[in-house]
Amino acid sequence: MAAQKLAKAGKKVIVLEARDRCGGRIHTIDKESFFKQAELGAEFIHGDLPATLNLLKEAGITYYPATAEMWRYQNGLLTRESFFADDWHLLLGRLNALNKDISIEAFIEKQFRGKKYDTLKNTVRKFVSGYDTADPHKVSAFALRKEWQGGDSDMQYRISGGYGVVIKYLEKEFDMLALEGLCTLVPPSYIENFAEKYPKTFNALKYKEDKWKAKWPWRSIGDYYIISFKKKSNQNTGDDN
Repeated sequence: MAAQKLAKAGKKVIVLEARDRCGGRIHTIDKESFFKQAELGAEFIHGDLPATLNLLKEAGITYYPATAEMWRYQNGLLTRESFFADDWHLLLGRLNALNKDISIEAFIEKQFRGKKYDTLKNTVRKFVSGYDTADPHKVSAFALRKEWQGGDSDMQYRISGGYGVVIKYLEKEFDMLALEGLCTLVPPSYIENFAEKYPKTFNALKYKEDKWKAKWPWRSIGDYYIISFKKKSNQNTGDDN
């Protein structure tokens, strides 16, 4: 969305994505095997977000409230549940009582000691790492508390046809010019201090990556990608952005 607005304003744009396609991890699969509009990435619109909802209105894409039931399968039995983890109410209560901000990892280790809380702690770690794409050792407990107890938590919507239709709407105005893979050889940033610990290895890998990153197959096997787009010609004026 930001790239579209910048391009319309006449700016040159480079998009950093997590996959070698427009939209990155946003990917809807439809009519493949038994899947029908299954989301491999973004799934919901979380809250009444003006920018997103206005884009859908502009594109003529409909959306609808996301409602569902939550069930757990464990030890051969299906049980209906209100929350995705045992003691979730207890977690929120203790988060609400927290006066000084710390990481969520430090919080759960301090507040939930003993094996009986292992399932809760592992659920929190997986949720934070997957849903929020954050490191439990670094992310703010206050920030997560605000998110989990926010007033918009029940206002969720699904996009008719899946998130993929939004990406198709955005990319139809552009032609892809180039694709470069990043971290194809150089370790990604989450491996901290690699360059400082192994400078010779890092420099050798960086030299090779800079040489090969725009070539096949390296451009399609990175941890991140730089995708260069050009706004399609305006048929009325012949102008390019």
